[in-house]
Amino acid sequence: TLRGLHITGFLGHSLPSWLGVPSFSKLSSVELTCCSNWTSLPCLGQLPQLKRLSIYRAIAVECIGRDFFLGGFPRLETLKLKSMDNLKSCCGVKKGECPCLRELVICDCPILKSFSLINHPSLQRLWIDQCSFLQEWCRQHKRQLLHIPTLDVQGMNNSHIMLKNVLVVQEAAETSLRAMVHLQTLELEWDGDDSLLSRAAAEPEDVLQSLRPHTNLKKLVIRGYVGSRFATWLGDASFSNLFHVTLLQCSQCVLLPSLGQLPQLQELHISGANSLKHVGSEFFFGDSSLSDRLQCAFPSLRNLEFQDWLIWEWVGAEDG
Repeated sequence: TLRGLHITGFLGHSLPSWLGVPSFSKLSSVELTCCSNWTSLPCLGQLPQLKRLSIYRAIAVECIGRDFFLGGFPRLETLKLKSMDNLKSCCGVKKGECPCLRELVICDCPILKSFSLINHPSLQRLWIDQCSFLQEWCRQHKRQLLHIPTLDVQGMNNSHIMLKNVLVVQEAAETSLRAMVHLQTLELEWDGDDSLLSRAAAEPEDVLQSLRPHTNLKKLVIRGYVGSRFATWLGDASFSNLFHVTLLQCSQCVLLPSLGQLPQLQELHISGANSLKHVGSEFFFGDSSLSDRLQCAFPSLRNLEFQDWLIWEWVGAEDG
């Protein structure tokens, strides 16, 4: 019937033989603190109801391997590792294991270089602090972490994201940009490589539609987009914080989004839209009905810049 276990200051070199035995079917919380002589961790993955696991100052442990994950942690929701001075790697997780993991906290593990749970698909919160190697990995592989709603990695700017060459709808959807409430600047770029585009598994319009960010976004830059039309969310009045939009080298675009409906848009730069022949009422009002549209299109616009257009006609602007 044991439900919680807290071990502090255990100095033995061998692990208690009962620790991790599946027969502890009610055990939901385990905290191991200052067990400084352990060189490996017990096989806690076999505990069927374990939800919270915290391990602090197990300073002799250098690697967390497959033995630790045997059993797959079927109910684990929170894993915290702190002050593991000699921990170098954590590996051995297999696909489908730790299915309920929501929170991962890794703190003060100065030489930890790899951690196989770091981009686990079920994660809702990732906190990494004082782990210089792991922090650098996160910066270099930020795209793999975008599905995590709460991403708190020391030294990583979570308010500015740049994505390049997203060509698949599923990949776009997995970025979960719509859930990133702290995202302020989003850059989307396609480099126009013909061989790359030929392998695209979806229409550009569908991919861009799936890259919809949270409405807290303030700045948007789209470069090299090859769709003929933009996503419907671009120009949605619900983006009430969006003050800057730049569209560069969108050479296949034949219709501009209804950017006139963005209430706080102050800066708009459009360059290299070579397929665009005219700018019409859709640019100002889109498909909005009279009751839904802003009374005045572009109510906050201060800086409007068009560059590198071959032929275009300006129609649809109204007085005021």
